[in-house]
Amino acid sequence: MNYFHFKSLIAIILLFSINIRITSAQIVIDEEPKRLYYERTKRITKFKDMNDFRDVFHKDKYLLGKKRIMGNVAMNMGRIIVDNGEGMRSEMRAALGFYTRIRFVEEFSLNTTFYKDFNKRAEARWTSDYTYAIGRYNWRPKRFNFGYENYLNNKYTDDFKTFASKFMQGYYFLSYGRGLEKLSTKMSLDHTTSFRVTYVARYAIKYEDRNQQIVGDLLHGKPTA
Repeated sequence: MNYFHFKSLIAIILLFSINIRITSAQIVIDEEPKRLYYERTKRITKFKDMNDFRDVFHKDKYLLGKKRIMGNVAMNMGRIIVDNGEGMRSEMRAALGFYTRIRFVEEFSLNTTFYKDFNKRAEARWTSDYTYAIGRYNWRPKRFNFGYENYLNNKYTDDFKTFASKFMQGYYFLSYGRGLEKLSTKMSLDHTTSFRVTYVARYAIKYEDRNQQIVGDLLHGKPTA
């Protein structure tokens, strides 16, 4: 075997012994196959249809999830007529109001507003340092709302006896809202326009009469406007 044949044999052996594999890069995405039609799901709302407790009592409906605590800060200014026994005078009230709404289940919430007055001379007997309310406040039409509200002249300096007396003068309310769909359609400016009628009944167990005496009881209270 000459040198040329030896080199040819070596080349043939190397050609069959070396495995050359050409591959191309690819990206693998783990995703579900495309559906042939759209599927619509509806949350279970009736007790008789539920398979699990959370089907009906889910967090977004009863434990709320979003917007559980809301609030704002507002500057309140207005003219106050003050009578200090020596005559009536006009003062400008400038008060910073801190409003907070805490929803604890469904549309039930605790609402409070605390004021910081900057003009002490504008403080009158009937102005409030804070107000509070608790109840169901559902803005949707065809809903009943009810609860307790106190917008009396609550003062930071009130003792417990005075606080309890003013608490009894707060009123309980029951309301029902009805939307006016036809009127809203005819007079709507945009999609946010709506008209409604709200029927409200309020009742205070105790109240202050014209002689500034606290009177009344559970059966002899006062309807309020």
